[in-house]
Amino acid sequence: MNNLNMDERTKIIVDDAVDAVKLFGTLGDKEKECLLIFLKGWDARKNMEELLNDKSA
Repeated sequence: MNNLNMDERTKIIVDDAVDAVKLFGTLGDKEKECLLIFLKGWDARKNMEELLNDKSA
């Protein structure tokens, strides 16, 4: 992949992240709390999978 394509992909990722932060700011406290709990669970699951993969390798 050339640099131009990578720059375009990076811009899309950054633009999406900015949009997500703006959306997060419009959520109510309960919605924010629910989303953060979900993300923490997602991260914990990812970490557990990595640990299991390390032990089986």
